[in-house]
Amino acid sequence: MAEKKTNKPAANQLRTRQPQPREPIVVLVGEHGVGKSTFGSQAPAPVFIATEDGTSNMGGIELVEVDGMLDGDPCVRTWPVFLDCLQAVLTAEHSYKTLVIDTMNGAASLLAHYVCQAKYGGRWAAVKGGGEAFMSYGQGWKTCAEEIKQALRLLERINAERGMLVILTTHVGLHNIKNPRLGDYQRIEGDIEKPIWSVISNWADLVILADYEITVIEKERKAYSTNVRILRCGGSVAEDTKCRAGFEIPNTMPFSFDGFYSALKDTTNTTLADVMALWPKLDADRQKAALAWLGVSSEAKFATLPIDRLRILYNSMVEAVGDVPGDDPKTDKE
Repeated sequence: MAEKKTNKPAANQLRTRQPQPREPIVVLVGEHGVGKSTFGSQAPAPVFIATEDGTSNMGGIELVEVDGMLDGDPCVRTWPVFLDCLQAVLTAEHSYKTLVIDTMNGAASLLAHYVCQAKYGGRWAAVKGGGEAFMSYGQGWKTCAEEIKQALRLLERINAERGMLVILTTHVGLHNIKNPRLGDYQRIEGDIEKPIWSVISNWADLVILADYEITVIEKERKAYSTNVRILRCGGSVAEDTKCRAGFEIPNTMPFSFDGFYSALKDTTNTTLADVMALWPKLDADRQKAALAWLGVSSEAKFATLPIDRLRILYNSMVEAVGDVPGDDPKTDKE
């Protein structure tokens, strides 16, 4: 009698699984008044955790409420209450699809005050004989960078277990960057102390900058900002922005949640059409290098490539030769 075969793996066989698609965790950086809160309000079924009052007069905004908040106060005022709000979004019954933290630099400020009280006895600056203080050798900010990971883990669970899109807004700031190749320079990042910002920006899926389009007039050697709002997503020496693999979007696009989300969810051949429109503009050397990087023999194979690879190719082509003719973000004034 033949031995019955089973599909049970051997005891020492490596077990694997494929990751499941999920909504992104997005950090939206922008100056005050550019429309960060409005951007979050346009997301699917949003609920807000507010650390500053930027939503009271918007209308239609739903705010998370937990014990410990002052009656009638829309804002979270302490770090423990902020964590309670995250826990409520994770475990309570609700049908919201997007969580908006408005703003994350406000949450970081709450954390700093909590750490100063809990770890350093309320001492911000060192005094003789007073013991270690929050600002002693920057130890307080390093402690905050570790403590904030508790909130980020809750946000990860909200994203994964509740299937929610997560948007963290933050005001814009400048950070000093030390670079052995380029020398020291300043870069646009979130207005959060560097140790905390590094943790947040490395952890997020997308870091995008809400900005105004800039027109450079070479003859005058001047740059002029317009009132056309755009999103910058590609990353550069000038700004800390990024798109994690699987969440690629165009490097620049009109400042519109619908446009952003459509690009993020685009699984059609729109990107392929854009790539094919730009391909003839590349010189032979760049075409050869692109094909080698993609691992295909000719542009006829582009249709077989995954969307994320095509988006990376498209972004690099735009940087090299310019955008698709007729594709102009100025057409969207929103």
